[in-house]
Amino acid sequence: VRIPMVAGSPRSPSLVALPGLSGHDMRGLALNPRDGLLYVASPDAGLLYALDDSGNTKATYSLTSLDVRDLRAMAFAPSADPTDDPEAVHLYIADAGDATTLGRVVETTLTAQAAVASSDAATLVQTLHVSQLNPPSPDPGGITYMPAADRLLLADSEVEEMPIFQGVNLFQITRGGQLADTGVTTPYSNEPAGAGFNPADGTLFISDDNLNRVFAVRPGPDGRYGTPDDPRTSINTTLFGSQDAEGVEFDPATGHVLVADGVAREIYDVDPVNGVFGDGNDVATHFDLEQYGALDPEGVGVDSARNIVVVVDRAAKKVFEVTRAGALLRLID
Repeated sequence: VRIPMVAGSPRSPSLVALPGLSGHDMRGLALNPRDGLLYVASPDAGLLYALDDSGNTKATYSLTSLDVRDLRAMAFAPSADPTDDPEAVHLYIADAGDATTLGRVVETTLTAQAAVASSDAATLVQTLHVSQLNPPSPDPGGITYMPAADRLLLADSEVEEMPIFQGVNLFQITRGGQLADTGVTTPYSNEPAGAGFNPADGTLFISDDNLNRVFAVRPGPDGRYGTPDDPRTSINTTLFGSQDAEGVEFDPATGHVLVADGVAREIYDVDPVNGVFGDGNDVATHFDLEQYGALDPEGVGVDSARNIVVVVDRAAKKVFEVTRAGALLRLID
């Protein structure tokens, strides 16, 4: 229905027929300022249609990969990714959810994704139930490996908000899941979203996606991480454009720190230049993962044996294997 407005007042409406869409349940209506086309969705068909002023279908897009449960409305707006071209426009979809999925807003691009080299399925090796530790880690957000101690270190980003909090949110466990040591980051971070480790000097890196900082922490005289005697410095990730510092990892081959940004869908590579992070002369570069279908990259690691970077995306439920320059090598489902 088209309603003309004259001097701020509505006039008699007219109808635009949609000859190719009869029989479908249509939801949402959005005007794309870049191509001048109207976009409507058909949830039952799982399709998005681009229409001209006469109602003719000019393009069709599949919505199935977005897993939208109850599409209610749509709007075009600038990309939320601060590293995108300022002229880039994305489609935002209001999804009311269902009995098992909370309501949300889904941002998507209509640009074709880059070609994928290959895709493989992951094989489960082991599950460690860290929520059953004493004290428990119910929501581990970061993980890194400490080779000398042969331990995994977990950073729990939510436990301090729960009644079960016992004053620790860092957990060192064996590869079999036994608790070996604990620590706490709350004196400087209530949101330890990611963890990385430099095995050469024992520096622990903790990212905070609320403060947009990466903290470089060394153990104090007691030799333990997460105790009051730990000296620390920090990197302000907003200085190089990252507004959502999720995962973090140290790259032994380059001496750089890698930061996964879930909003920008980028990996930032931070070069300390003089070996000291956060002293004002760090240089950062970045590469884009959204072009490969990443939706919310939250964890990053380095496979030194293969000289690659691995990124886990919780929304896409995939692991991206990329070169240090950001070229896609493989997807793992």
